Amino acid sequence: AIIHHRNHLSVLSATGLTQTGGVYTFNFSTGSGQAYNGSAGHKQIGAGVWGMFGGDGDRNGTINAGDESPTWEVTAGTQGYLGSDYNLDSQSNNLDKDNVWSPNAGESSQVPN
Repeated sequence: AIIHHRNHLSVLSATGLTQTGGVYTFNFSTGSGQAYNGSAGHKQIGAGVWGMFGGDGDRNGTINAGDESPTWEVTAGTQGYLGSDYNLDSQSNNLDKDNVWSPNAGESSQVPN
């Protein structure tokens, strides 16, 4: 399974999914081995909890300078459903840049083309 989420790097499950009663389920959050390419595919966001890399505001599959300027800089100080709202609190501000974009800068999606 592949998960695409606004302003986060896409993540691919490390294994195929099995259908149970017409439903496919998978928990990416339980360990580094849940994502394709392990810790390169997602990051530890708490004790024993793994999640997606945030900060890909221009959705090009890499968190880089383009996600700060112009993506974040143009909308910093505004509210709404924004590509630059990296922490998803409906505001684009320094918390997005400092706490999400900056620590993830240089990361790239591990989902094969």
